[in-house]
Amino acid sequence: MKVFGAPRRYIQGAGALDHLGTELARITQDAVLVIDPFIEAAHGARIAQVCAAAGVDLRRIPFGGESSPGEVDRLVAECGSRVPSLVAAAGGGKCIDAGKALAGRLGAKVATIPTIASTDAPTSHNYVLYDEHHRLLAVE
Repeated sequence: MKVFGAPRRYIQGAGALDHLGTELARITQDAVLVIDPFIEAAHGARIAQVCAAAGVDLRRIPFGGESSPGEVDRLVAECGSRVPSLVAAAGGGKCIDAGKALAGRLGAKVATIPTIASTDAPTSHNYVLYDEHHRLLAVE
């Protein structure tokens, strides 16, 4: 038996970020975005604008730099008692893996916003966890 896990929708191309709000609104009105600080500085305001325009309440949480159990614990704590129905992640593979791990912990849906082309994290249903020294702990 073979199983193929992939996203239900995959969008790419010029101007794709401008449609983020409407794409998230197809799924939820309440989301958390785990975002790489560099991407936050470059695109955070635009992401907030397109999500607000689509009626999506998007809370942005900066990614701490490593997809580790400690980082996932921190992200869970940042969410507090207001658990989102969707976790989005914007950044490279580690950021996306941390977002997927957070979604798994919260029982939330996942949306990925890859910002580099060299990772399979946006289309894989798995995520990777490392320790704080970037030693592989688990593939889940």
